[in-house]
Amino acid sequence: MDVVKPMVLTVSTNNTPGLQNLAKSLERFGYDHRVLGLGDKWRGFVTKMTLYRDSLKELEPDKVVVLIDSSDALAVRPCDGLTDAYFSFKKEIVCGAEFLAFANGGRVGKWHALQLQTSGKRTDDHHLRYANSGVMIGRAKYLLGMLEFCLKNGYKDDQLGLAAWANRHPEKFHLDQWNVVAQNMNTLNYDQRARPFFKHFCGMPIAMYIQDRYNRTAKDVLAKDAMTIPLYIIRTDLKLLLLILIGVCLAMAFRGYKRLDYK
Repeated sequence: MDVVKPMVLTVSTNNTPGLQNLAKSLERFGYDHRVLGLGDKWRGFVTKMTLYRDSLKELEPDKVVVLIDSSDALAVRPCDGLTDAYFSFKKEIVCGAEFLAFANGGRVGKWHALQLQTSGKRTDDHHLRYANSGVMIGRAKYLLGMLEFCLKNGYKDDQLGLAAWANRHPEKFHLDQWNVVAQNMNTLNYDQRARPFFKHFCGMPIAMYIQDRYNRTAKDVLAKDAMTIPLYIIRTDLKLLLLILIGVCLAMAFRGYKRLDYK
């Protein structure tokens, strides 16, 4: 097996439009890839981590592997040069960067602290400061070790597990803040100058504009072969906007109340 040409692994228990678009984009740009879990029962992110772990055990330990989400990601550039980009970081695992961190946010404070210590440069003030596990790259043995760490320590979410591993081993990790390997597409990461190999449209379940950008990118990459994901979540967006507006109004009202003079 050629350990230099990357292998792309993705997990999906159903043959969704997103999976079909991802598979077509990988084929178009010359990536070897495998879809894991079709027909299996989804039991949360543990299913994803377990399937990845078992598949990585079957590969050559030094094989360069990409782990990528199946429903909201696309290959957007030929695979030539990807392994060189990975090797240039001189780290075991590289993952995409994100600007938001909710309950499952990939907080990698130990990595940021190490960058400041070794280079004197702050990375935690970059708008993309959190790890996103939607696209990761590493040799099979390194990714396997990270996943075994996650499962052994009871992590139910691969992103939380990745962040914990990165904080345990910051010297072995790199956060791709400049979108070299992967670009996580959202409101604060539409850098048109970036030339990533993959784009990950994280946040599609709650943000219609990200879903629309995914559809447009799929059409750019696949033309008539693209499967369009219907913009069925506009009501969710409107509810979210309404909640934000209510919160702003309450904050303004409270601020006005605090300023009242009762003398």
